[in-house]
Amino acid sequence: MVLSSSIIVSRSSWGTSVIALLSSTENGFTQTNHNTFQLDKMETDGFKYPTNHNAPWTDDLENDLLQQLGNGMTRQQCAIHFQRTTGSIGGRQMMIARRLVASGKTVEEVSDIVKASVVSIRQSLQAERAAKENARNKRADVSTQMTTIVQRIPAVTPDTPLSVLVEIRDLMKQLVKNTSTSQ
Repeated sequence: MVLSSSIIVSRSSWGTSVIALLSSTENGFTQTNHNTFQLDKMETDGFKYPTNHNAPWTDDLENDLLQQLGNGMTRQQCAIHFQRTTGSIGGRQMMIARRLVASGKTVEEVSDIVKASVVSIRQSLQAERAAKENARNKRADVSTQMTTIVQRIPAVTPDTPLSVLVEIRDLMKQLVKNTSTSQ
């Protein structure tokens, strides 16, 4: 007896794809065809996310992920196993890969460990370097802006006119605004 059915879809910049049709029975969940699987889901904005969506990854879960990938599981199958999205699985693969490369392993060794292509690992490393460089540049810009603003602030004494104090207040607001928008 089927109690309920659900359709899981995948949303991306390329469009929406139906991944699976799920059926719930009294004895558990059945696979409707070879591409279907079950995830406990929560619904957000009309889209159903896996139960562990945004849940933190532990070392044990990462080790289990590597073991499952090593056993030949696909990202989609790992998403089912860990009740996460395929994007989460791929993202964690790349995070582990970057960490292993940083520890001294070669990209080729890491590719074999995380079961991801050498090209995708190199792209991930390049994207991480670009993000770090961008963050450094933003910090340098904020530092320059702060120095410029601080240099414009006059010395305050008990005889400082109100107009100067208002200018100092405005400069400090600008400093706070520039600092918060560039982070």
